[in-house]
Amino acid sequence: MTPSTEPRRWYHSGEGAHERFRHRYDADPAAPDAAELLTCVRDLTRQGRVAS
Repeated sequence: MTPSTEPRRWYHSGEGAHERFRHRYDADPAAPDAAELLTCVRDLTRQGRVAS
């Protein structure tokens, strides 16, 4: 999953620090399905290596 255009442009403009970008990235998925998928991926990575 990638962030939407707005936080990505903000970060690459040089204004954004990585920690703030990470916070904005975490808050970005507005759709419930996207947030649920992101939670699932995070849970999988905590269990170990995830293959593509």
